[in-house]
Amino acid sequence: MSFVRNPGGVPANVLAVLDKFHRGVAFIGKIGSDSFRQYLQQVLIDSGIHTHGLKFSNEVCTTLAFVHLDDKGDRPFIFYRNLVQI
Repeated sequence: MSFVRNPGGVPANVLAVLDKFHRGVAFIGKIGSDSFRQYLQQVLIDSGIHTHGLKFSNEVCTTLAFVHLDDKGDRPFIFYRNLVQI
């Protein structure tokens, strides 16, 4: 088993598509001030999404979703969120 870092989430994915139609989009939300912060912020910027509404929290970690293909080809998701950083 291997883990691959792939940014996503429905809100960010929709904004990335809308930007391709020159809609002038911005992300409004909060992520953790953890090791994923700079990566996710840069992905948004590189996708043409403004990040002035992106806030950072020292209280929680960035939500992570683990996805795998099961024997039927379905993609179950397991979410880890609201974890206190140590």
